[in-house]
Amino acid sequence: MAKQNPLVALGVPEAAIEAAIRESAAVQAEKRAVAKKMAEHAKSISPVDHGDYAADWKVEDRRGGVRIINNNFKAHWIEDGTGGETPTPEYAVAAKTAIQFGGTAGDVINRPK
Repeated sequence: MAKQNPLVALGVPEAAIEAAIRESAAVQAEKRAVAKKMAEHAKSISPVDHGDYAADWKVEDRRGGVRIINNNFKAHWIEDGTGGETPTPEYAVAAKTAIQFGGTAGDVINRPK
């Protein structure tokens, strides 16, 4: 169970605290700075064949938050690996990056376009 914010005990509604954090320019700037470091890390551990996959790591503002994405058409194959006669190994770049920055592999959204 999450620990209650002490400001709530002083009468500040939890929703107001969450809104202030969500709308804070300083918080958004820090999120972008961390996301940039994450994208750089993902690039640094990406397999390089032609270099296009590694170059496609980007920081994106989304719904009041920030995330790193890779829209390369090969991203899901490189993340999860493939089967067949000439399989691509599972590199799990996004998962490893999430873990490196305190997240989990479950934080990775891997939806091929």
